[in-house]
Amino acid sequence: MSIRSLETTHALDALKKSQSLLIMGEEGSGKSVIGSAVADQLRGDDWHVAVADYGGSTKRTLTEIADQLGVMIEDENGKPLTADILRAEIKEELKRKNSTLICDNAHRYPASLRFWIEDLMMIVPVLLLATRPPRRDIFLKVPRLALQPLSSIEVRSIMLDEASALGLQVQVTELAALEERCGGNPYLAKRVIRESVLEVKQAEGDRVDYIDGTPFLVAALSMVGVVRLMGLGLGDKSLYIMGGLATIFAIIARTLLMRSDMKANRTRF
Repeated sequence: MSIRSLETTHALDALKKSQSLLIMGEEGSGKSVIGSAVADQLRGDDWHVAVADYGGSTKRTLTEIADQLGVMIEDENGKPLTADILRAEIKEELKRKNSTLICDNAHRYPASLRFWIEDLMMIVPVLLLATRPPRRDIFLKVPRLALQPLSSIEVRSIMLDEASALGLQVQVTELAALEERCGGNPYLAKRVIRESVLEVKQAEGDRVDYIDGTPFLVAALSMVGVVRLMGLGLGDKSLYIMGGLATIFAIIARTLLMRSDMKANRTRF
């Protein structure tokens, strides 16, 4: 079964229209699969394609890109080219018609590499693949596509394919239980099958769903308002004061909750 075929088609359409695109998704959601599929199809259409993945060194990443594009990585004396020269040579090579750069795990790229890629986007479409990218520079300027969890049918198909590859028979009842641990993540769908082969027991999956506490906060604020009104109506100063103090605490709690939510959103996107 082809994973993320629809998203792959969207990415291909964008690049062929000379538009850069950011594809976001959690770990194991299929971003690298999309990148590989896009690269293979474009190369089949005679495109000039390089797939980059930052491994902790800017020079190494540039060397890998240059090597894929057929750019010389050494001078006539066999000495490795500097990072600045590699940047210039790669940029010149990408000016060729039907060229593109695919950046896997783009959220790991250092600022210097991201700024260079942003400069490349002026002459060539770039496909960025990232997990919770920071909300700055290229990640803000490029149209984005967020990967959604796979459907139950897709997850089960992946699990059955993995089980078949391992020579494992999985019952329908077992499949339903294993699916709950995947959360629509294709990588986890394969992993839980491998864990079942090893008879690994795991009570919970890797995905964690959080409860929205906003309704409880609204209810608490409403109760505080009722207490204050009762104190005002009955002329009970102590009740009124208690309501006022509770209001202050509620406002502080609301402020802290909002800051926490803003921080979580910055981390997520």
